[in-house]
Amino acid sequence: MPIAEIARQVGYEDALYFTRVFSKSIGMTPRAFRNG
Repeated sequence: MPIAEIARQVGYEDALYFTRVFSKSIGMTPRAFRNG
């Protein structure tokens, strides 16, 4: 599933903003997290 779709499903309209918030909270990008 694309990161943009995940962002929409959790309530973010802007995938770039979701990526920034995720990265700041988790310490890695959503893609890096998904890839393990």
